[in-house]
Amino acid sequence: SGDTLEIQQRGSTGCIEIARTLFAQYPSRSFLGFMLLATQAFVYNAVIFTFVKELFLPRLPVDDASRVVMIYSTTLSRTGELSQFQTTSYPNARDVQQRSDAFAAVSIVIDTTVDAQIDGSRVPAFAHLVSGNYFSLLGVAASAGRVLTPRDDSDAAAMPAVVLSRAFWRERFAGSPAAIGAPLRLNNRMFVVVGVAAEAFHDVGALASADLWVPLSAHEQLLRGNLAEWFTLRAARVCTMVARLKPGTSPAAAQAALGLLGAALAREYPSENSGRGFMAVPLAQTMVPPPQRRTYVLAGSLLVAIVVLVLLIACANVVNL
Repeated sequence: SGDTLEIQQRGSTGCIEIARTLFAQYPSRSFLGFMLLATQAFVYNAVIFTFVKELFLPRLPVDDASRVVMIYSTTLSRTGELSQFQTTSYPNARDVQQRSDAFAAVSIVIDTTVDAQIDGSRVPAFAHLVSGNYFSLLGVAASAGRVLTPRDDSDAAAMPAVVLSRAFWRERFAGSPAAIGAPLRLNNRMFVVVGVAAEAFHDVGALASADLWVPLSAHEQLLRGNLAEWFTLRAARVCTMVARLKPGTSPAAAQAALGLLGAALAREYPSENSGRGFMAVPLAQTMVPPPQRRTYVLAGSLLVAIVVLVLLIACANVVNL
């Protein structure tokens, strides 16, 4: 029993050899551990990278979304504090429509809740009152019938037009083609259904998801409360704007043009517009609430950094096996 046992350190142990040994000696536990690890990695990566993708590279159901911006108001207080991402008065929005040369088109948007009378029942619906160029500006077509057009801006129509969302059409009208051309009572006023929007047209950043769209010319029939009372007041804030940049116009150039217009309106209407201005934000950057976007970006960047760090640690451990 003078035999000696000599132990020498191996240079490395390959992953294949480790896996073969584990699955040969502990098949059940090895399989369970592998499945738990794989599931965890899949779920973490799916959740994190889906969140980051929607934050940084959202897919918007509009034509050439990189050229579409939301226009907000800003207010500079007497103490120098700048408030951003505010709504705008209708008169100021009309001035942006008519006087800014940085945009190929500008549409005004007012969101409100209306009561729809369907099959004898009152159904609450989320409505957007929009300029007639809204759908053409965004490059969104109808899946049935037609969308609103600038002709619908006229207030002479006996029965104003209404466009339904695909989801609202399916839920409330069972997707019936007979809904097109049928009358629809909204806030006890008669409208006519002229079409159904494209199925993909929902969750469009700051434009959100409306149940139906009606022309701004119907504001007297639909708006109630403060929205109705403040509609013509330049000091009030009742609407937002979406715009498409002119070809060759950069977002920075559009922002500069809005700055000049804001300054002009402050001179022309000092009691209502003193300290007020405008800001343009790419529509793709409004998939999360714009005021909180910085926080979301920091959180997304941190999550990506954590995932990368974990992968680097795992790779380092494998190399050192």
